[in-house]
Amino acid sequence: EPAEPAKPVIIPQIVEAEPSEPEVRVDPKGFFPLDEVEILAVQAARVRRNAHGKRAFRALVATSHWLTPWDQNPVFYTGGGIAHEIDYEGRPALASTSPSDAEELLAAGDDLHLLTGGADLLRWSLEGAESGQSDALTSLRRLSSDQLRRWFSDVFKIELSKPQVQDMYRLTYGIPLFVGELHKRVVPLHDTPPTWLGFAIWTQIMQAYETQLPSLAQELKDGLDSVRLTERELELLQMVVLASDNSTDETLATNLTEHWSTYERPDLAVVTGEDETSLRLLLMLGLLPAKNGNVAHPLKALAAVQAEDPIREIVKHL
Repeated sequence: EPAEPAKPVIIPQIVEAEPSEPEVRVDPKGFFPLDEVEILAVQAARVRRNAHGKRAFRALVATSHWLTPWDQNPVFYTGGGIAHEIDYEGRPALASTSPSDAEELLAAGDDLHLLTGGADLLRWSLEGAESGQSDALTSLRRLSSDQLRRWFSDVFKIELSKPQVQDMYRLTYGIPLFVGELHKRVVPLHDTPPTWLGFAIWTQIMQAYETQLPSLAQELKDGLDSVRLTERELELLQMVVLASDNSTDETLATNLTEHWSTYERPDLAVVTGEDETSLRLLLMLGLLPAKNGNVAHPLKALAAVQAEDPIREIVKHL
């Protein structure tokens, strides 16, 4: 008789009292990974010194799933967005750029442009790298609780209690798409943020936010190009969540590849090397957790999805 396939390594999931946070090296005042921001900043400075010098990259690219309100998120915000972080003096990044617009812009001249946008622009950049057209690329990952506090307290001057910051992280796990949804409810009037959040108001905000999660799942399926995922990206999101139920950070990659058949989901194809770009995109958008900031090898970077991670609620509606 044929041998039975190897069973996935079954290790009981330990739910911590407080969710663990991403280990990404960031600027103390910034929100993007510091090593990536440094590369963008160096290239922008080099172009300022020598406008016609040889360039190592096709473009400077900064992306995020948190794009609304358009003028109040870490990508576009004039008080500390990506252009400010890298001291960029070229074409202002005031709106989300589509891949087709990016192609037209690059074809029109030889300037080193800063291109900013969402999932479609990130996918365009990652696929370009596969064909040898590399960009100096950064993307907003999962934010830590301290970054959430700094965003609302330091940037928008809202006085928050420690329990409120903990609530923010518990609700969003720092996932940019979710933080953007929470931001819209905390700061409903863009030019006049509240100075503090009373108990009743904060309770209403949390309840309204939680009812919006099914709508966010729908946006990932058929929303704007800057938000929508491909069919395979949605499948990978479901697969990582499913495998996380009986995986540790160390066994997750093996269970997604060598042991995937034991999950008896023939509708979801086993993870192969062809999925690396899609996995990298999910990590760089913060939809999946990472063990560290290095996503060059996405399978190795993947961390198991914790039991309370709100991405699980999204997967239920896919």
